[in-house]
Amino acid sequence: MRTMRKVTEKILQLTVLGFGAMPLVVSAETLESLIRTKLLILVNPIILVVSGLALVFFFWGIAKLILSAGDEKGREEGKKVMLWGIIALFVLFSVWGIVQLLQRSLFDGVLPPPAPFSSDS
Repeated sequence: MRTMRKVTEKILQLTVLGFGAMPLVVSAETLESLIRTKLLILVNPIILVVSGLALVFFFWGIAKLILSAGDEKGREEGKKVMLWGIIALFVLFSVWGIVQLLQRSLFDGVLPPPAPFSSDS
């Protein structure tokens, strides 16, 4: 009885795995291209949002600097906010550049198609 249950569980697991892999077989997509495409769909919007926030943070520092022209403490705070905004933008674009370099060198310059909502299409 116990072996029958184990066999049934194994058959069920293989069936679920088979149906899970069906899109790979039907669309003739490799696991590598599927992962890269899904990863880009997840990462692209995150990069856009974080870059936008860093840019807003930088402009907020500029506004603080300009609006507190007479207050030395306010000016220093505005300069700090601007500096951290520039650092955030630099880190974001540096990481993006390194990822692009690695992607193009490791995958022979063959990139997956851009995400449907990206500006590359």
